[in-house]
Amino acid sequence: MTADFQIAGLFKNSSFSKIIIFNSFPHFSRRQAVFENSFAALKPGGKLCIAHSTTRDELAAIHEKAGPEVAAHILPPDDRLLALYSKAGFVDTQLSDSGYFYSEGQKP
Repeated sequence: MTADFQIAGLFKNSSFSKIIIFNSFPHFSRRQAVFENSFAALKPGGKLCIAHSTTRDELAAIHEKAGPEVAAHILPPDDRLLALYSKAGFVDTQLSDSGYFYSEGQKP
C-alpha cells in the first residue's frame, strides 16, 4: 500500500499520541498539509516531532552535494517552521539545531 501523508484523511482523527517525522521533512512539498494532517491525527496533548540526524546547515550541504533533484529540499528557517506549527494549532513549540535538528509542537 502506498499512502501520502500530505493528503487529508489518511488516518482517523485523534489516533496517535506522537507523530515523528525523521530525516524526511524537507522532501514534503505541501508542508502546511503535513502540519494540519498531523494535528488532526493527534490526540489532545499529542506531539508532532520533526527531527534530523544532522543540523540544518549540514543537511543543506548534503542535499546540495547530492544534486539538483534535492538541492532545494531544506529545512525552513526557525520563524517559518514555528509559523507552520502555529497556523495548524500547535502550542508549546520548541526548536533545537545543535548537533542535530529537533522541533516539536503539542496539540492542546
